[in-house]
Amino acid sequence: MTMRVLHCLESLSAVSGGPSRTVTALCDALAGEAGLDITLCSQLMPGEVSVKSAPDSRVTRRLVAADAGLRRRFGGSLSRLTGQIITSEKPAIVHDHGLWTPPHHAITALCRKNSIPVVLHPRGMLEPWALGFHVWRKKIAWHAYARRDLSAVALFMATAEQEVASIRRLGFRQPIACIPNGVFLPDAVAVERLRVALPPSSTRTALFLSRIHPIKGLLNLLDAWARLRPAGWRLILAGPDEAGHALTVRERMSALSLENDVSLIGEVEGEEKSRLFVEASLFILPSFSENFGVVVAEALSYSLPVITTTGTPWRELTEYDCGWWVAPEVDALTESLHQACAMPVAELQQIGERGRTLAAQYDWQNIAHQTVAAYRWLLYGGDKPDFIYTD
Repeated sequence: MTMRVLHCLESLSAVSGGPSRTVTALCDALAGEAGLDITLCSQLMPGEVSVKSAPDSRVTRRLVAADAGLRRRFGGSLSRLTGQIITSEKPAIVHDHGLWTPPHHAITALCRKNSIPVVLHPRGMLEPWALGFHVWRKKIAWHAYARRDLSAVALFMATAEQEVASIRRLGFRQPIACIPNGVFLPDAVAVERLRVALPPSSTRTALFLSRIHPIKGLLNLLDAWARLRPAGWRLILAGPDEAGHALTVRERMSALSLENDVSLIGEVEGEEKSRLFVEASLFILPSFSENFGVVVAEALSYSLPVITTTGTPWRELTEYDCGWWVAPEVDALTESLHQACAMPVAELQQIGERGRTLAAQYDWQNIAHQTVAAYRWLLYGGDKPDFIYTD
């Protein structure tokens, strides 16, 4: 019997961060599983470019133009579209990727009315740092509807153990499936061909590639870089600006006289993004909080050693000896940068090669198999998969 699953995400914009890509990739992988019918539902802002499904994807994409003006904030178009799908097509499961905003509230209410179980991927939105960001808005939503909506979730999906702990800390006792995000490993031969074709340079590159947002800890990174100013290195900050934080970053660069050492280059995609990974000798994600940090897995897949923080779930960097997992503080970032930048090229490359071995564990097909097992357990019972927590 075919299992129809509706995935809902508020934005598939190419500039809205990791979820637009990971949800799209998850749906593509799930649609390749036998017995599943996958629909991905989202909205498009005017002039927005969405993340595309794979060319051979069997996902049904249902995208609606967002409302204009102030109505856009309340997501009426998306709420109406999901309402039509839920009431007319009666999916077996609704897999929601987000919370706090009215569309997610509407989804939960409709599922409750139609007796459809909700699987919720909080995507880091229940982490302590995220809860403290725009705290008053979230307190209002929490008391108005979010706490009730979260209590109605049939199964939570967490991408790491620390997200499991965050959900439990808030008092929710429903089952939690702990399944990481996946990554597409680039072809090793193609990457090496790109690397060999690079023009010779005496300067090595440390790369940050993610949203330019306060949660990413970029001001700490700039402070650490200014303390160290490693000879023969440059720092590139790449990614879309969010909430105008790029201006704050530029102001800190100017105050620290880093304009000649640090480049803020904006959003990159496709071949340009691949080229940045290939050109880099080190990857840095100094975030205060990440539920997964898929860009870490991407960097590892390009054989890059990684510096990231204990605000991310990447303890495995130390277990595989393929990077540094440090406190999200200037002193810790400075020390890890000092160690990495002082290493000979060959030694740093060996660390990166171990990282590609770690990245290979996050194959999207494995993630899809686990997700299907969670769906089937939720609907039909039977033996509980060992990655589902019920205590």
